[in-house]
Amino acid sequence: GMPIVVAFIDGQHDYSSVIEQFEWQEPMLADNAIIILDDVNYIEVAMAIEKWKSLKGATYDMMAYLKMQMQYRF
Repeated sequence: GMPIVVAFIDGQHDYSSVIEQFEWQEPMLADNAIIILDDVNYIEVAMAIEKWKSLKGATYDMMAYLKMQMQYRF
């Protein structure tokens, strides 16, 4: 099938679960895919993001996330 260009992860809030989600989705992602994560304020989620960034050279735009949160607040 076609590679995923935008992925949304709203999973468990522990380090290993976030890493597992990244690893599970990685083979299906387009080269410049965007991964949107929920609940990045949880310390273990933030730690997993930082680890993934360091391993993969990924970038992370917190401002884009915050703008999205404000726009879709219920």
